[in-house]
Amino acid sequence: IETYRLKDVDVTEVHHTVTVPQTLEYIRKETAREEKEAKDHLDGLMEDGKLETRLEEAKASRKRKLEQDATAAIINKKRNRSDLETSIATAEANLEAMGKRRVSLDSVLEWRKQRVATILEASKELKQ
Repeated sequence: IETYRLKDVDVTEVHHTVTVPQTLEYIRKETAREEKEAKDHLDGLMEDGKLETRLEEAKASRKRKLEQDATAAIINKKRNRSDLETSIATAEANLEAMGKRRVSLDSVLEWRKQRVATILEASKELKQ
């Protein structure tokens, strides 16, 4: 017979020796007791007619839960679509602003080129 020493958590010096057959017998008794309680409870529900009511309530609850999940999914999809549309609109506005800025920078660059050309021309005339 194999034995296992289980250390007591509260008192570190105390050890309990439990054999495998004793442990298995305890598990069998507990399982049988729980099965009997569950069967008695189920029999009681069937006698009272509550089992059908509970099954209907469970089905209705499950249906409500599925409907809520579906509604939430639709709302999230709409929200995600709205967020995406907002992001696209923002990106388009940023692109347009960048385009306008580029045009203004190009015009400033062109003005500076003309000014440099004018200054170079004036400096050539002064040298002559």
